[in-house]
Amino acid sequence: NGGAYVRALTQLDPPSFRIQVVHQADAAFAAEAYDEAIALYQQAITSTDLRNWQNDDIPVLQNYALYRLLLTYAFLEDDRLLELAQQMQTAYPDPAAAPVFIQLAQTFWSALQVTNNLRSACLEADTFIAGRGDVLALLNRYGSESPTYTARDICPF
Repeated sequence: NGGAYVRALTQLDPPSFRIQVVHQADAAFAAEAYDEAIALYQQAITSTDLRNWQNDDIPVLQNYALYRLLLTYAFLEDDRLLELAQQMQTAYPDPAAAPVFIQLAQTFWSALQVTNNLRSACLEADTFIAGRGDVLALLNRYGSESPTYTARDICPF
């Protein structure tokens, strides 16, 4: 009757969708597992094996992962922060033509350079998010079983 059995192990399949990796990375960041978050954000950016849930997942989620990687490096005061900020600036020299998450990253980075304060930089990011409804819409379009993002989730400092 199965009464003597107890669950000993839950083993999940590895993620097959880019959004799953992003969600795992955000959860690792929230749990302060920063090395794991970095590895997962990098996987979301570079993996060619991950499938897409939406047609535009590759650029949207890669750029979001770049933004979150920038946040992580800033929090850890990691030497890779400046290099990543410069890569984004080189890839998108015109901020007005940059994708929304790159604009968000540039907003955060500009404020961080002026104030050297993560909270102040997040306040600038929050202002940007409030003016752009697409930021939250792009992350909250994956169904009712997915996390629901708020501005505080996107820039938690």
